[in-house]
Amino acid sequence: MYLPYSFTRYPLRFLSRGMFARASTFATRTMQYACACTLLTGAACDDEPEEDPTGSDATGEDDNNTFFGRRFLATEIEMEGDPYDVVPNTNLSLAFEAADPAFGGEGWLAADAGCNSFGASYSLDGSVLVVGDGVTTEIACEEPLAAQEGWYFAFLQASPTFALNGSSLVLTGPLGRVDYVDEEVLVPDQELVGPVWEVTSVLEGDLAWAAEWPNPATIEFLADGSAAVFGGCNEAGARYVVDGNTVSFSEVASTDLWCDDDANDLETAVFGLLEGPQPVQWTIDGVVLELNAGDPGLVLRVRDQ
Repeated sequence: MYLPYSFTRYPLRFLSRGMFARASTFATRTMQYACACTLLTGAACDDEPEEDPTGSDATGEDDNNTFFGRRFLATEIEMEGDPYDVVPNTNLSLAFEAADPAFGGEGWLAADAGCNSFGASYSLDGSVLVVGDGVTTEIACEEPLAAQEGWYFAFLQASPTFALNGSSLVLTGPLGRVDYVDEEVLVPDQELVGPVWEVTSVLEGDLAWAAEWPNPATIEFLADGSAAVFGGCNEAGARYVVDGNTVSFSEVASTDLWCDDDANDLETAVFGLLEGPQPVQWTIDGVVLELNAGDPGLVLRVRDQ
């Protein structure tokens, strides 16, 4: 595993398309971010003014020639000279956001390899992507996923060169090469009705939690206005009505089986959202659905995606 830096890891909230809220979001609550450089050390800190992270010599008028606000998914990977196939049901992702003042740089980079999520400041030095200070979540990943993640995060921190051309992005560095395609092209937004949505994390305020649930909760919105729900232990049915970007649940009825602690915690969150204050805000980004009633909220993903 390639881990050339010392990682200080904190739980961070996952957002649409796998992005997560940056450390500064929680600084006032936890007081654990005295200096960005003490978290995950990459490039040296500086106080240079923010620049528009275009990722090219373009003026910014052509959004296809900018990094900002885009998420890319790997389509071809070369690891130390050899072709590499990702662990089944995972992928390597890379997203670019506006800079976080707590970390500096020209922008904020968010990466995921199928287990933990990594976020850091980044700057552009000609055609080189320079990754600075950041943070990462801490989930115990099994092999070979742990090795895949370790290589990918180290690859990004090794100052790879980049070539951005429309929806295609290629990073090449001393540890290998990754070819990406813009997620908007590769994975169009799913419809709310039809897919089986599987819960991947529970939102509570500014934080999120998840576990290795043996039977993840699911929600399926049917065309007749009914919803089939599995809470992780008990099954339920409900009615729903969509109004723009909100959905209201009613007539919730469930079985009443005894559940172990992990399943009960998950089920409490799922049924709490269905039976709690209505309506519930919903957004879909690719294959990710977020249902949010304030507290709790759910992040779901299309099953088998």
